[in-house]
Amino acid sequence: MKKPHSIAIECSLPLDIALRIASSLQVEDVCALGSCSQFWRELCRSDRIWEPLARNRWPSLSTDPSPIPTNMGWKEFYMETNADRAHKAGTAVEFVEQRSLQFADYKVLTEKLCSWQFSFKDVQMLLFKPTINVYLNLIALHYCIFNLQLKAKDIVDGLVSCKIADRRVDVIWWKLNGHFFGYLLKEKYYSLEDLVSVKHPDLSRIFMGDIGSKSLRLEVLE
Repeated sequence: MKKPHSIAIECSLPLDIALRIASSLQVEDVCALGSCSQFWRELCRSDRIWEPLARNRWPSLSTDPSPIPTNMGWKEFYMETNADRAHKAGTAVEFVEQRSLQFADYKVLTEKLCSWQFSFKDVQMLLFKPTINVYLNLIALHYCIFNLQLKAKDIVDGLVSCKIADRRVDVIWWKLNGHFFGYLLKEKYYSLEDLVSVKHPDLSRIFMGDIGSKSLRLEVLE
């Protein structure tokens, strides 16, 4: 009986070449390839494929001599960590969507993001989305600048690739007069790309929450 053409190719394909092919793919493509046949399913479970994928997404793993439990493979580790990051990002999105945000909420969310230790790829995949509140894009941007300390060009490239570079926030400075009400000191729109690439003293105040003075209040609107 003649073997199907695809099976014949798999049987003749050296293992190192097959691994090289699978290792050149992104996660979604590796998963798709693994569904093609038993040969590719077994091969696409290999730690030799999933360890580089995990270390590329979470560079901090490189400083840990034993980054995963001994009873867990790299594919399982990747999938569990990805699900955990997605769940945490979902809680942040829900937090933003369910309330009228104050600047104190900005601080809370920024601290949460720091405690979750998102990588830049986590941020791009989960928080640099054009479909979520721009306020959350802004918090993720803050995290990339001040916590991940990435180069401006890399951040801008990430904003552009995620199609959110032109999203804008309305920044308002209120001059308070000792009562609840105050008067508008200044209002300006900034794109997310502006907040990375433009050098201006006002911009650091947006991120650092320069509202220590009782006479000044800063408000960020979508």
